[in-house]
Amino acid sequence: MKGKKRGIERVPGVARAFAILEHLARAGAANPSEAARALKLPRTGVLRILTTLADLGYARYVSESGQYDLTAKLLSLGAQAGPVDLVQAARPHLTRLRDESGETAELAVIDGDELLFVETLDSPQSIRLHARPGRRFPLHRMATGRVLLAGLESGTVRRLYESGKVEHAPWKVEGGLKGLSAMLARIAEQGYALDGRYAREDVERIAAPVRDAGGAVVAAVAIAGPAFRLEVTPARIGLVRSVAAAISRELGFVPARAGGAISGE
Repeated sequence: MKGKKRGIERVPGVARAFAILEHLARAGAANPSEAARALKLPRTGVLRILTTLADLGYARYVSESGQYDLTAKLLSLGAQAGPVDLVQAARPHLTRLRDESGETAELAVIDGDELLFVETLDSPQSIRLHARPGRRFPLHRMATGRVLLAGLESGTVRRLYESGKVEHAPWKVEGGLKGLSAMLARIAEQGYALDGRYAREDVERIAAPVRDAGGAVVAAVAIAGPAFRLEVTPARIGLVRSVAAAISRELGFVPARAGGAISGE
């Protein structure tokens, strides 16, 4: 199984149980047949797991509908785990991003109406981009900021634009707020943004969103480096997006499963 370490065998039943819990969290409630179809698992196995979860108090059987839903018992476990520190959770993944890309890895958030870098790991190469935690920039200037803007509600984007805190960036889009909104919609749909060498002619950057347990975009992760070396490729985009997804999982985000199969019993 993928992810094995030191020859330790994983337990498929545990993976299936958590897949069912995650499905109930997304669906709100489901009967065994619905869950089995969604997860591509045998119905009898799903029923046994749901029954066990109900016996343990993590799920509840609703006789009127024949469905199972989650109980508040999981909340008590989450409360005991305590809040997850974003930088602490992200640091090992940023290290991997820096090492695999060879470029500077960045983590940024929105603070007030500005972009704030909260963690950076410099590239090991002699020619590299230096970015220091604590530096602030306008949200529209870099790919990291535009990823964060793409995660905001339209009303918030309008407020920032009308207050002059966010520009429509004529070098990138036309049409004022309408053009800005269209650009942000494209970024949200594709799941990443590029500097496009517009913040600085000699710098390129690839950024992707980090989500919290509720699915909200709370940070942006990126690689940045000299434009002559940091060529935008599907592999580099995929690396940044995979690191962003890994950090999101650390924060409790559970992406919707698009028909992905989990091995059955």
